[in-house]
Amino acid sequence: MEQITPFTKNKAIQFQGVYFDQDLSFKTYINHIHKKLSTALYFLRTAKNFFNSQSLTHLYYTLFHSHLVYANSIWSSTSSSNFPKFFKRQKAAIRIISGEKYNAHTEPLFKANVLPLPLLQEYFALDFMQQNHQNHIQEIFSQQFLTNRELRVNPELELRNNLL
Repeated sequence: MEQITPFTKNKAIQFQGVYFDQDLSFKTYINHIHKKLSTALYFLRTAKNFFNSQSLTHLYYTLFHSHLVYANSIWSSTSSSNFPKFFKRQKAAIRIISGEKYNAHTEPLFKANVLPLPLLQEYFALDFMQQNHQNHIQEIFSQQFLTNRELRVNPELELRNNLL
């Protein structure tokens, strides 16, 4: 991998589809995904005239949801100011799938169809921690997180939340 300096032409390095920039702010990757989501929305808007709701849901999962899910536990560590534009795009996609107006309330639509972005991010964070707890990920991560027992002043005490 090449080093990123102020003089390099590309300000980010792509590794397995994720763009890493110098500050690890993921701005390049966020902009890349935003463009892909906009393209997916265009296809959904075009397809809504030809397909039923079930087919549009399949298209959503293929064209839109896959970008939100891929490497979510990595890029979701970025600033929370990047997420509203993704969430707005997801809301627009759900309205298209459901055949609702552009300003319809989306909470009941999400309950019927898919998981909203904030809950997706929470799911992937919890999944990462569960895999870490079960030692299914590399050891380098297991040294980063401490259990309650390790944080306690008197670790010999047996309490119900020892392993958390």
